[in-house]
Amino acid sequence: MATAAESAKDANGADPMALRRKQIKRWVSLGKRVGYLCLLLAIAAVVVGIAADFPAWTQPAIVIGLVGPWFTLLPATVFAYGLRAAEREERKAAHAKAQLQDSKDAPA
Repeated sequence: MATAAESAKDANGADPMALRRKQIKRWVSLGKRVGYLCLLLAIAAVVVGIAADFPAWTQPAIVIGLVGPWFTLLPATVFAYGLRAAEREERKAAHAKAQLQDSKDAPA
């Protein structure tokens, strides 16, 4: 009898949930990179501003650099925690299933 996880595989034998998690991991990675680059932009603009008496372009660069992570880094971090929790639950379920199988196979 096929389990729910086995029946959820597509025609190629790939698990759609694993494929979706991989896609989300890529987006999380991109979100973190963009968020940290925004913070780096803000830091660089402050340093240049201090050195050059704050030219007009530094102010919007600092604001963008500080606001950008709210839209990229924050959601990426939340999704990363969610992915880790889902993977942890999946490992626990697989471990519990293996223990149950071992207890069934053990001689009485």
